[in-house]
Amino acid sequence: MVEIKVLRPEAVSQGDLKTFSQAPRPTTLDGKRIGLLWNDKRGGDVALRRLGQLLQQRYRDVQLVPYQGPRGYPKALLEKAFRECDVFMGATGD
Repeated sequence: MVEIKVLRPEAVSQGDLKTFSQAPRPTTLDGKRIGLLWNDKRGGDVALRRLGQLLQQRYRDVQLVPYQGPRGYPKALLEKAFRECDVFMGATGD
């Protein structure tokens, strides 16, 4: 006889969960500096480059600012992106 195990993976929260409200969204990306955050995972840089191209085709005077850092992004890197950009987006890969 064959035994089949059925697993039910379930994430259980531990500790206090922090919730945040949605960040304000600009009405347009025209003339904005957009930070593109990549966490070094394979393929994420390709996705961000393509996203940047599409944004530059759709909006006027968009400036792209690439940022690269390890998964979890160091606080200093995020603070730099906040200072230098109007908005920023991140991507992972794999």
